[in-house]
Amino acid sequence: MYVVNNGYWSDNIGFNNYQKNKEEIDKSTRNKIKKELIESGKYELYCGMLYAQYSKYCSQTYGTEINKKYEKYLGAEDILTDFEKKLCKQIYDSRRKKVERLRRKLEFRIANYTCLWLTLTFTDEVLNSTNELTRRKYIERFLKSLNIPFYVANIDYGDKEKNSNSNEREHYHAVIQSDYLDMNKYDYGFIFVEKIHNTTNSIKKISKYINKLTSHAFKDSTRGQSRLIYSRKAKENKEGLLIPYYGNDLPF
Repeated sequence: MYVVNNGYWSDNIGFNNYQKNKEEIDKSTRNKIKKELIESGKYELYCGMLYAQYSKYCSQTYGTEINKKYEKYLGAEDILTDFEKKLCKQIYDSRRKKVERLRRKLEFRIANYTCLWLTLTFTDEVLNSTNELTRRKYIERFLKSLNIPFYVANIDYGDKEKNSNSNEREHYHAVIQSDYLDMNKYDYGFIFVEKIHNTTNSIKKISKYINKLTSHAFKDSTRGQSRLIYSRKAKENKEGLLIPYYGNDLPF
């Protein structure tokens, strides 16, 4: 834990002893504390409290039943200090904004271009002989090799609570702007491809793609950052020339 103590930071005193005798915590220390909140499960507790409060509000206003999944978080407000709640709110708001930006980008691409929905899996051999970081690099390398204007991908493990048939095996989902994919370029497992049709009848299906990708944008992240893989904007080299890229031409 980190607190101000006579103008200096100490990591041996709890949050409850925090004294704001500085105008604000420096960014580096604030990020360390946020990481600690995520790793300790306190951020998850904060989110549970938010959902529980909303469920309670709906129950009182509309007569619905309180969500059993979050009922246990009612009355847990005192577990977190005001300082912890403040930082948890910052994490929550930041993540929500990032997910909304991602949603807008995906909606724009799907509405204006031909896009494909990919599920990329790994063979047993790849899973047993590599670590997660290496497999992420495999996915990045594969998507970059496609030479397409836009892509976004995210890791997923499945969820047995939502799907009893899930084996919780590591895989990736991606949306790419393309009407064709050479699956022979992918050497690490199998690819399942589905074309995303932008028609009135497929609006619900499009929403499913977007929700599935964005809902896992920050899953299991212990750094408060998304684990997304996405195409980058153009950058200039030392000579001032644009470096070729797989970029983002969104109007926002």
